[in-house]
Amino acid sequence: MGADLEQIRWWSWRRQRLDRSCRGIDDCLRSVVGVYGANPHGPLSLLARVPRVMPGMVDGAIDSRIALRLPAMRRALWMLHTETAHLAFRAVDQLSLVMPLLRRQGITDDEYARLEHEILLAAGFPKTATEIREAIKQPPEKLGSVLHALAAEGKLLYLKEKPPSNAFTYAATRVWLGHDLPEADPAEALVWLAGDYLKAFGPATVEDFAQWSGIEPADAGQALRSHDPEDIGDGLLMWPSDMKAFEGTRPVANRVNLLPALDPYTLGYAPASRVRFADPEFLPFLYDKTGVNSTSVILIEGAVGGLWDFALGNRKIDIRIGLFEDPSPRALESIESEAGLVASYFNAREVNITRVRIRSPISDRGPKAYLRPLAEQEPKPARPKPARASAPKPDPRPVASAPKPATASPRATRKTAPERKIVEPGPTPAKRQRGPRA
Repeated sequence: MGADLEQIRWWSWRRQRLDRSCRGIDDCLRSVVGVYGANPHGPLSLLARVPRVMPGMVDGAIDSRIALRLPAMRRALWMLHTETAHLAFRAVDQLSLVMPLLRRQGITDDEYARLEHEILLAAGFPKTATEIREAIKQPPEKLGSVLHALAAEGKLLYLKEKPPSNAFTYAATRVWLGHDLPEADPAEALVWLAGDYLKAFGPATVEDFAQWSGIEPADAGQALRSHDPEDIGDGLLMWPSDMKAFEGTRPVANRVNLLPALDPYTLGYAPASRVRFADPEFLPFLYDKTGVNSTSVILIEGAVGGLWDFALGNRKIDIRIGLFEDPSPRALESIESEAGLVASYFNAREVNITRVRIRSPISDRGPKAYLRPLAEQEPKPARPKPARASAPKPDPRPVASAPKPATASPRATRKTAPERKIVEPGPTPAKRQRGPRA
């Protein structure tokens, strides 16, 4: 990168609102275009940017029509702000892969028209796929493909995940919003998307925008250049009005973030631009075989310092952390504090934090390894505490124990405190140099 890497890192960190400066979910969605649509990734991305997020708030944003879940960038499911969701949706061709799949499954145009009518009628009130199957006549074996096709047309919305199965509920767009999803010219919608991308992810290259959006590089370049952006070197583009503020960017000390898998920040760039938050040696540990799906990472002072994941039980959460190098004691305390916020989101009363060694990159593992990057990794052994020199001998006389003061029960308590010692992972890359680079 031609520009100062440290400057780019902290500018991007702030633009992604990782300083938790978002005033709420709606402000966050406007700032980063959208978050991944499925739970828990999307809500945890909001938690990293909004001072306080609880499960009811995320569902409330859907119920109040502040946010919509629609296929958008890379044809994946996103949680988007309702005012601009149709633009992100219309900017990317959603149907070119979906409709041929239906044909291969033997669903004709006439059959699809019949299913569309019956499904949208049934989804006048939110229903799961199972409930829709029970409500229509002669449902196809692969009903999910039809539901996905209707969502790709903008006629059906993903709403909320319904416990205990966490299956999505669906609703007819016209009934849920009171009108059809607004139309937009695809080329004009793509220009809008390019502008909002530059605001949230710039400075960025044409390749970055193409990777993030899932469109052809030629179309990506044309859409970006329609905003007459400033080139700061190496093809990195940003809004001209941001240049003065960018030049004044300074680091922020003692900041830690726990980002979930498929976070907007880690999804936002092509490999060459990911050096703003991770050394190239770490990238095989952060992305799956496709190089697209990102895992859950720990940012320490704006750069990846490790990985984390979790498992939920009955009001219990087990959080695993693996670090690439020794953090400061303050950073380690901040990691525990962030883990506590994650536990609070899930309303967990018991929190176990386990330190593990990072042994193998997720790029060498199965297709879903990015969802649990520390699975089957080796727990870090505890170091025995050294004996203190010249310790005073205890008084043999019995002493009455003083009563312990009453303390309020914390909302989430750790059953086992994490060890302070960091053990270097086995086959991991060399330590990252922290100084700015040209």
